[in-house]
Amino acid sequence: SVILDSSVIWSNKLHALDVRGASYISNSVLHAFGGSNACYNLNSNSLARVIADNNCIYFSGGARPALVDNIPIEGMLQWTRTTMKDIHSLSADPLFHAPGSNDFHVRSAQGRFDPSTRSYVTGDTGFSGLIDLGHRDWPYSLEPDPNGGRRNVGLYGNTAEASLSQTNPWLRVITASAGGLA
Repeated sequence: SVILDSSVIWSNKLHALDVRGASYISNSVLHAFGGSNACYNLNSNSLARVIADNNCIYFSGGARPALVDNIPIEGMLQWTRTTMKDIHSLSADPLFHAPGSNDFHVRSAQGRFDPSTRSYVTGDTGFSGLIDLGHRDWPYSLEPDPNGGRRNVGLYGNTAEASLSQTNPWLRVITASAGGLA
């Protein structure tokens, strides 16, 4: 059983999570790489007891979002349609600043916390989709302004090190997780 909130599981060379019991996964990043790996490895008994939403499910190099009873779920759309899990989740590169150096602060042109200088830096290219993606009812008050009125997903959601939100109105277009029209 797993209770995972505001976490990052990154490049662990296996499945991101092996789930065998009732579990809750929210506001977290799960990464899997390689053809035989998946973000979730579950059996059908545990699948019914899993609550998962408001996550970033990032799979690459032939990995998949999930294996259920060793049967691969091929895409994020199939995962959400088949299981009704991760309905408000995102499947995209989280745009971490330097994951190879264990810096899991997400990129933001508005401002990203730099642990080496202990201050915010601007000028990042790209704007991470994890900013303001967290569950709408979860606290975000510890995030510095501008915080978008919603917590970030990942290690620094609802902390003083959260990346800053855009200040101008913006719209994020997502096309049905794995295709479709917006």
